[in-house]
Amino acid sequence: MMQSPETFYTNLIIIVAVLMSFILLVLVIGEYRRSQSRKRLMQLSNEIIDGSAAFIIVLDQNKKILKLNQSLLLAMKDSKTQLLGKTLSLAGLSEANRLMNALHQMELTGSETRETIRDEIYISSDEKLIIDWQISTLKDSSGSIVRYIASGLNVTELERARRELQNLRENTEREERRKLAEELHDEIGNHLFLSNMKLEELRDEILEPNIKIALEELHFTIETIINRTRSLVFELGPMSLEQSGLVNALESLAQHMQNRSGIPIRFKGDQLIQDLEHDTVYFMFNSVREIITNAIKHANAGEILLTVKQQADSVQVEVRDNGIGFDFKKIREAPHLCKGFGLQRLVERCEYFGAELNVDTSSGSTFRITIPITIKEKHVHSHSVG
Repeated sequence: MMQSPETFYTNLIIIVAVLMSFILLVLVIGEYRRSQSRKRLMQLSNEIIDGSAAFIIVLDQNKKILKLNQSLLLAMKDSKTQLLGKTLSLAGLSEANRLMNALHQMELTGSETRETIRDEIYISSDEKLIIDWQISTLKDSSGSIVRYIASGLNVTELERARRELQNLRENTEREERRKLAEELHDEIGNHLFLSNMKLEELRDEILEPNIKIALEELHFTIETIINRTRSLVFELGPMSLEQSGLVNALESLAQHMQNRSGIPIRFKGDQLIQDLEHDTVYFMFNSVREIITNAIKHANAGEILLTVKQQADSVQVEVRDNGIGFDFKKIREAPHLCKGFGLQRLVERCEYFGAELNVDTSSGSTFRITIPITIKEKHVHSHSVG
């Protein structure tokens, strides 16, 4: 039986509607499954990030915080809501601004860096974490950065162990230098002194002119060796440091380095009512020697002023020169570029001994080291040595 045209078109419309409904259902189911898959993937990704022992920060294209993992939040003792949407600096996650500077550089160049960025996080007023960061990026189809992902390792304990090991090595070397200085002074120095006395006795004898000339030359040679031995003893570690204290040792250091370099080094110091601990005295002495050596070698200084001040509850040592100065920030952020300067080690040693280091390079260079002590008396005497 033949269908009428109206019935045929009606059935065709029904079939097309059914097919369209089926296709739409398939698309909806597919999108639902993809959505669920994305949710599961995102959930898995979050679980991996939160379960990681490393510190992970996800930032948007404007370098605002989108996500922090649990390891970082626990270390900072902070809540997620207080940090989301902030920059790293405002969130306290880039105290030295090295991580922020690295992100800014990546934005300018559009390329990733595989270098490790060491930065600091202060988790309290007097406690900080040292973090080694690496940064990767996510880009869209046009190549623009849409996400920054910073992953960091907490190397605080490792760095503390490294510094303690280095301090132990330096203390051991210092003790060895002291023993060597004592041997040079007690054994070689005394023998040279006695030999010189015998030569003095021989010079009074009636001798032939050629013998007298030979004795004079020998006397001059021994005097030179004695002076050089005294200099070596001082450079190995002044034996008077423990007996005479910090102020007298620094006064002797200024005179010694002035004689060696020919550069005027003025000394002005307060006699300390209560001297510092044995290790602290050596730290201050070696720090000043390093600073003066750098001023002589690198700053082209024409004059150096060394000052020791007794304050109410601290001792302050200042070294000021009139040289060419230097970029303190550059050396701190890239110590490998200026290995001979030793500034990074000076900063570390100051932290180890609880000393405050201030550096001013606006006119020449001024290093100021302040170390706290307990003062039992108030009266302070002052003296000055040109």
